[in-house]
Amino acid sequence: MIGKKQQWIKNKREKKVRHERSLFLRAIFYFLLASFVAVFLYVLFFSGFLKISKITLEGAKDLKREDVLEIVDNYLHGKYWGIVEKNNFILVFEGKLENKILDKFRKIRSIEVEKIFPNTLNIIIDERESLLIWSAGDEKFVLDENGRAYERADFNSKLVKENNLVEIKDESNKSVSIGEKVLSSDYIDFSLAIRDRIEKEIDLPIENQYRTNSRIADEVIVRTQEGWDIFLNNKLDLDYSSRMLKTFLEKQVGQDQRRELEYVDLRIEKKIYYKFKKKEENKEGEENNAEKIEKENVSENR
Repeated sequence: MIGKKQQWIKNKREKKVRHERSLFLRAIFYFLLASFVAVFLYVLFFSGFLKISKITLEGAKDLKREDVLEIVDNYLHGKYWGIVEKNNFILVFEGKLENKILDKFRKIRSIEVEKIFPNTLNIIIDERESLLIWSAGDEKFVLDENGRAYERADFNSKLVKENNLVEIKDESNKSVSIGEKVLSSDYIDFSLAIRDRIEKEIDLPIENQYRTNSRIADEVIVRTQEGWDIFLNNKLDLDYSSRMLKTFLEKQVGQDQRRELEYVDLRIEKKIYYKFKKKEENKEGEENNAEKIEKENVSENR
């Protein structure tokens, strides 16, 4: 009986020791786990190891690098809950930063923010090509290569001043919305080529502002620095129209008379209509006259 009691006491002591040892080991485990988590969180959010320290920008042409990086710096500045720095590799959300930059710069067509471990942001932008200024009423818009109005024109901006953009005035004054497709790519290509063709091939300087009756009209009206207008049809080949104009000016109108012109209309194929400012009646070059000019022009080019 005494032996059984001693055995029971012994087993109880051993069980108590094992329990105490288990508690000790468990305490050690949780201490090490807590220490690991604390160190891990410190390294991730407080040590500066993942702090964004390098930002690269690719694709910027007209946009200033410092203007784009200012948006990035503002996004990275500050703390979450007053504790964790926003400038942290893990806490930088690419999509959110992309939207902030796109909202600020309409000139950017697309953007990609790439995180490179452990502390680098690489920003790749694709700028719209600013080609024309579209004027409708009191509002002016910058059009890209696809004919879309992507922002209102600021004539004090570097973009407008340095690029010497052609302006087309819509005389119908139809309203335009940001993002709206205003012109076709063919119309834009035609309009941009006018100055080069006329000024270089005919040595006839033209003004920087063109006109059209409406955005759906297949016409461009340009004004020469001599004070008269040229009506062009963007559906006709520009080389053909410029040759017709050159031959007309050389054969039909003398150098002294050019400044007396009010307009030359080349919108109809094989016809030239023109008017002098001081004369009441219109002088129309009929089809046979236009064909003669065309034949002379072709023979000269051979």
